[in-house]
Amino acid sequence: MFTHRSTTCSVRASSRMRWLSGLLAFLAVILSSGHAAQAESRSAYSLVGDDKVKVTIVDWRSGEGEYREWEALGGVYRIDAVGRIAIPLVGEVDAAGVTTSELADRIAGKLAGRSSTGKPPSVSVEISEYGPIYVTGEVEKPGQYPFAPELTVMKAVSLAGGLRRPSDPAESRVEREQIQSARTLKEGQIDRNDLLVRQARLRAELASEDDFAVPEAIVGAPNVEQIVADERSFQRLRWTEFQGKLEAARSLKALFAEEIDSLVAKIASQEEQVALVGRELKSISDLVQRGLTVSSREFGLQRIVAESQSQLLDLRVALTRARQAQEQAERSLTELANERNSQIQSELGTIATQLRKAELAIRIAGLMMDETAYFSARLDAGDAENSTRIAYRITRKNAAGGQAVIAADPQTIIAPRDLVEVITMPHGASTSAVDGGTGNSPQAADRLTRPNSGAAGPS
Repeated sequence: MFTHRSTTCSVRASSRMRWLSGLLAFLAVILSSGHAAQAESRSAYSLVGDDKVKVTIVDWRSGEGEYREWEALGGVYRIDAVGRIAIPLVGEVDAAGVTTSELADRIAGKLAGRSSTGKPPSVSVEISEYGPIYVTGEVEKPGQYPFAPELTVMKAVSLAGGLRRPSDPAESRVEREQIQSARTLKEGQIDRNDLLVRQARLRAELASEDDFAVPEAIVGAPNVEQIVADERSFQRLRWTEFQGKLEAARSLKALFAEEIDSLVAKIASQEEQVALVGRELKSISDLVQRGLTVSSREFGLQRIVAESQSQLLDLRVALTRARQAQEQAERSLTELANERNSQIQSELGTIATQLRKAELAIRIAGLMMDETAYFSARLDAGDAENSTRIAYRITRKNAAGGQAVIAADPQTIIAPRDLVEVITMPHGASTSAVDGGTGNSPQAADRLTRPNSGAAGPS
């Protein structure tokens, strides 16, 4: 087994800058992997030691007409150091180096004689838990970590907390400033892109347009299509809400118009009734004065005239109120449009201020990055003779039971029980300095990018 030697290099600014380059590349890989679909496995996974598999066994009972599970034999089994699992009534079964389907066939073959039909029972095997991996060397948190399919060296380094930070305070300050400047620049660009798209959307709303074009300054920028889609969805939502308010105001205005028409008709009818009763009262009053009829008829008609005039007055008051409400509904239509335009103008003003701040942050971050790059170049030129680079190697158990130490790169796919070492070494060092002098060439790392073929890592 390869024994890791603790490498202590007097690495000054140059080596730290190269560590930073490795860190930035590492972050790029991790971030990009979060948005890309996981690659399909190029071949079936072969089991290794420390993997845990779940075994399910069922048998057809013809007499009962149903399947029965062999609960006593099913369960989760761990593959031991020699590559076997032990199942009751079955005994030890070789599991390392085979796929889950092949292991299921082996178990079914051993159980063939114990089935009621004399045929092998149906056996399914699935991976319950993968064996661990080990990360050591120039990482923040060396140790044991869980394995996952398609796990690369760079992802394993991320599990271990990333590359080890430099200990020199002066160099650390330069690196922190460079990272901070890069983050500020990226955040400024993201804010600017969001604000430009929002500004285009608000201008389209102000012009009562149902869509907007992507600003030329950010065409092709990362994630801009998603930003535009979100803003267009929000634009449609706001337009629907605004149209709903307008429609409600128009409906209210139409309702008051109908009420006004009804009141006008009622007033005309009531005025005619008042006139008729007034003429009748005049005739009765003449008869009363001549003594041709009793005065009670005159009093009754006077009461009817008073009531009719009161009803007419109520109708006229209601008409006045309806007309006032109609005018208020008309004003509401205008106020809705004015309030919307005022709100859009206010938002545009706020966005313009935020855009200026984002552009300023981008310019300052760019200047800071130029400055740190200048100092990095000076330090790099002064320490070229002591420069180092980050290298990776994997220790894995081979088919013969020995240990293979192979040079790797950040994209090399690792297997359960692999030992991943992150080391620093001088630029120009031979491959043998990475693979421990085993003679494994860099092409061996290419073979590691294929899923494991049954070889296990250190026991």
